[in-house]
Amino acid sequence: MITFQNFTELFAHSKTFSLMRYHGGSALHFHSALELVYFIDGELEIAVNGNVISTKKDDLVLINSSIVHGFTAIKKPLDYYVLIVSDEFLNSNGLLAEHTLYNN
Repeated sequence: MITFQNFTELFAHSKTFSLMRYHGGSALHFHSALELVYFIDGELEIAVNGNVISTKKDDLVLINSSIVHGFTAIKKPLDYYVLIVSDEFLNSNGLLAEHTLYNN
């Protein structure tokens, strides 16, 4: 799993889940985990496998396991939560992370 460098607060961290709060963007990266991103304020562009998704307040974005993605701030102040769900947890619950794609 990639370790994020821009998080402001780490609320919880275990082998199963990590919950962080961010106020900045991130470089392109990937990890073998499912990522849920919930936006509280500002606007962000998310590059996902070569496509760009624009987000705003109250949007929820799901990023599949092993998908290259990165965040660019468009409108500040920027405030969002990131929940990382490990592939180990998904696989142990019959949700084969490396073979399942969740459609947005």
